[in-house]
Amino acid sequence: MPFEDFYEKSDKLKYRYRKSVISTFALSAVVIISFFGLYGIYKDYLTEYLKEQARIKHVDALCRNLPKPQMFNFVERKDPLSYNDNNATKVVYSYQTQRNANEIISGFLRWFSANGWKRRAGDEWIFTKDGQTIAITSTDNFSTRYDIHCSEQDLSFGIYD
Repeated sequence: MPFEDFYEKSDKLKYRYRKSVISTFALSAVVIISFFGLYGIYKDYLTEYLKEQARIKHVDALCRNLPKPQMFNFVERKDPLSYNDNNATKVVYSYQTQRNANEIISGFLRWFSANGWKRRAGDEWIFTKDGQTIAITSTDNFSTRYDIHCSEQDLSFGIYD
């Protein structure tokens, strides 16, 4: 008979369809549960990472926006450093100039004094204000190469608390 297995094929298609719907639902459930499970595990890590990125951005802006003397040429920005033991972040910018060290340093000293920065006791070229620190160093005895180190203790920016 030609229609003997007609219902049998139809039943197989229904069975395959049900099986694929159930498999899709099960796979979706596993993916969703895995996502929320991993989010719960890594939530603290993600929060700390976002806080650290905000600190780096803040410290980087401090260093980048510091007024620099004329002919004080940018050389490089070193990778930011984070110190987990005291939640500090540090960014270092390097500059080069042919100008006299007294001209360069006196310009910085005037700006620091005018803007409420205090010289750290015992450190000639380290200045602090509100948990922020800026240090001016040189790898060639203040001849042509200067590094400006900007750092900051952990600040609460209010968006992650």
